[in-house]
Amino acid sequence: VSTQSTGDVTSIPILVDADTGYGNFNNARRLVKKLEKIGIAGACIEDKLFPKTNSLLDERGAQPLADVKEFANKITAMKDTQTDENFCVVARVESFIAGWPLEEALKRATAYADAGADAVLIHSKKSDPSDIEAVSYTHLRAHETPEHLVCRLLLEKKKKRKEIRNRR
Repeated sequence: VSTQSTGDVTSIPILVDADTGYGNFNNARRLVKKLEKIGIAGACIEDKLFPKTNSLLDERGAQPLADVKEFANKITAMKDTQTDENFCVVARVESFIAGWPLEEALKRATAYADAGADAVLIHSKKSDPSDIEAVSYTHLRAHETPEHLVCRLLLEKKKKRKEIRNRR
């Protein structure tokens, strides 16, 4: 089923997995124009080099990541191209998948948010939420806003539920 066909049969917003934006910033701009034209709500792009393979299935090990500044510029180009103010660009950080430490994930997440990403998604291979929680807690301590406060409260609630389950 094509993205356009899906958009024709549903009224809920659709966020497209757009891999790396399919090349350089010019390809990413073209993608935004096409997606807006068919009524798609946004695109999630990951900070790997194009062409890429599936992070979870690739047996060759860590895949190379895009240069932070270059990827941030791609995000800015996408945001500058959009004509629908509600179109969302989500930046997916692959540093944990590539074997980089927390500091790299934080550096990338901050750069992508500063470049205009509407959301930042941290990707991890772990079966537990420890990588995501580490990014969230570290970032929240440095940048507490009303939106972040909600995230922090949800994480704290989740942590309390886990503690209660562990006591049983």
